[in-house]
Amino acid sequence: MDKKFIIKNCLSDDLREKLLVDCKPFLRKLSNENPAYQSNAPLRQFSQFNIIHQIFDSLATRYLERDLITDKSWFIMTQGKKDQVLMHYHPVDYAAVYYMNSLPSFKNGTLFEQDGFVEAPLNSMVLFPGHLVHTAPPFKENFKRYTMSLNWNFKNG
Repeated sequence: MDKKFIIKNCLSDDLREKLLVDCKPFLRKLSNENPAYQSNAPLRQFSQFNIIHQIFDSLATRYLERDLITDKSWFIMTQGKKDQVLMHYHPVDYAAVYYMNSLPSFKNGTLFEQDGFVEAPLNSMVLFPGHLVHTAPPFKENFKRYTMSLNWNFKNG
């Protein structure tokens, strides 16, 4: 399977807003190689994120029509600066980016090396094969973009 999905309206407004608040204490500048602010914590170990993981795991399973093994998840905050653009891939079967916040003039999405910018509205998740090279896009707005990334592998069988 090598398909991208845009899954809209993933969380209730209350859950999305709570996630946006709860993610901030986890964000930090990890290293010069990681230009954005991100979490390095094993987020699945924190009970405040259990329902979020259950929802995203269920959505990924439903759209991929496969049983999945959960992998890492983390938060990212970017400010659109060119030095925060870092093309990369995920060494898993499928990955996702969930978009927590937006502005009326801002277009959420992910920039893919092959396909260009894939727009996804607030409270949506782009689910895509992990081998696809991508990055958070640069932008000019005075804005802090908060996302959550998740990884999964297919269960054999």
